[in-house]
Amino acid sequence: APLQNQNTQAVLAVAKQIGNIKFAGRVGNLAVAHILTVEPHIEAGIHALKVQIVALALSLIISAVTSFLSAPLLSLFVDTESAVRFGQIRMLYVLVPYVIAAINGLIGNAIQAFGYSIFCTLNSIFSVFVFRMIWMRYVYPHCPTYHVLMQCFLVSWIITGVLNMIFFFYLYYGKFKKNKIKKMG
Repeated sequence: APLQNQNTQAVLAVAKQIGNIKFAGRVGNLAVAHILTVEPHIEAGIHALKVQIVALALSLIISAVTSFLSAPLLSLFVDTESAVRFGQIRMLYVLVPYVIAAINGLIGNAIQAFGYSIFCTLNSIFSVFVFRMIWMRYVYPHCPTYHVLMQCFLVSWIITGVLNMIFFFYLYYGKFKKNKIKKMG
């Protein structure tokens, strides 16, 4: 109802100025459909991007601090030196590159905003579940170390990110810039 009211007001204002109600109706529809409704989406998108950037920055800071303080932090939970060392290895491969997961979340959210959330779901299933099974079946047996086990996380996040970025650029440059993408909102 508020949009119809804005549309009516726009049509009447243009008709008053140019004296042609039919042309004014087209201009009013254009103004309301393409200008007034886009601004809230742009504003919301900019706000969401700022939130994502803050989350990414916090992820970097927390990863750096916890990595630097890994031995004392892990000593709160375990008392043997070997357990602390294994915890530091895990932190090296999972916590430090967790920024990659934050970036994947940012790109995934952008893809979902374009209306293609199923791609993110299928990509996550492939990159996390299927790839990690393949890693454990074919890579880990050749070098069965804790380092190789932990590297699986990093590699799967990189694969997820690369596939998300490729699809995002396809959507953005191949569809959105050419006005071939379904309307957002």
